[in-house]
Amino acid sequence: MLQRRQKLTTQTLHSELVFNLAGSKHITDALTRFGVTDASTTLLVARFDASADDLAALRALVKGTEVDVAGLEALRDQAAMRKAFKCSDQELHVGSLCDAALCKFAARDC
Repeated sequence: MLQRRQKLTTQTLHSELVFNLAGSKHITDALTRFGVTDASTTLLVARFDASADDLAALRALVKGTEVDVAGLEALRDQAAMRKAFKCSDQELHVGSLCDAALCKFAARDC
């Protein structure tokens, strides 16, 4: 919806996804923290409006095992997430790690 209204913070819908993973408004920080590097061992690949050929090309680029989205929870590193989103013990006392991260996402736009 933001793309159609030309209200994206970044230049593309794909970079907007990475930007919105961060708990701050710093685009460079988001791309550094959540972007892909040669040392990356786990990827979440998102492709918007992809054709079957686009998906086949993506699968050819990524060396690894494709996991269904339902299996993502088993791959998460809670310590890394807690550090990345700067979640305090107090925040985790009243809610889950996902709750704390979502609150930070929502508060960023205020």
